[in-house]
Amino acid sequence: MDELIEDIFLIETKGSNSFVVKNTDHLILVDTGMDLKAKKLLGELHEILKSTDLPLKKVLITHHHLDHVRGLASIEKKYHPQIYAHKLEHPMILGEKPMEAGNSIFSPIVVLAMKFMKYIPPSKVQDYEKESFGFKVLNTPGHTDGHLSIYHENSKSLLLGDLFTFTGNFKKIRPSPKIFTKNPSQNKENIRKLFYMMKNGEISIQNVLPSHKKPLIEVDQSYFMDLINKEFGYTL
Repeated sequence: MDELIEDIFLIETKGSNSFVVKNTDHLILVDTGMDLKAKKLLGELHEILKSTDLPLKKVLITHHHLDHVRGLASIEKKYHPQIYAHKLEHPMILGEKPMEAGNSIFSPIVVLAMKFMKYIPPSKVQDYEKESFGFKVLNTPGHTDGHLSIYHENSKSLLLGDLFTFTGNFKKIRPSPKIFTKNPSQNKENIRKLFYMMKNGEISIQNVLPSHKKPLIEVDQSYFMDLINKEFGYTL
């Protein structure tokens, strides 16, 4: 299986995208999709492990929604990796608290639907802040209280989680829908922070990898910034 970009593989799982990131001597899986048995994820992960000859040692979860964690127990059972997430996400990932939805009149329907979906929690989740990953983990709350995004400096890639996605052949960005987003204004504020991190030279982006829909690959950063500016009117 070929890399999507340098050191990053894309696995299009049921419900969302998962990513496998190469570190020096191991692999890191980002999110595990909606499939409880993680059938496609396990199959493609096996091919990546075989082609890289590297073990899967870590899983990093961007947030606790089922389309990102439902395959987690199957991955843990097969490969026994260390699992990491923001500490605010741990109670939901471990099944100690019900999963949360968004800030819409329809959000309670989403919460109710999740209660009827089988979910097997992992045995343990650790605080991402106590581990190093070889890339920068960005605290981007709003979609959920402990939502994370990733900046992979070596490939100039931004793994968004559910911060936002693209519509219309990459002509427009779309923030996470309110039905799934707990604090839309906080989510928008973190998009603004990313914009100014790029403007101020703190990060340099050529690839934007959302958890839903297709990634934006080998793009000039100014094009990406212009999409954000058109949506929110930030100062270029």
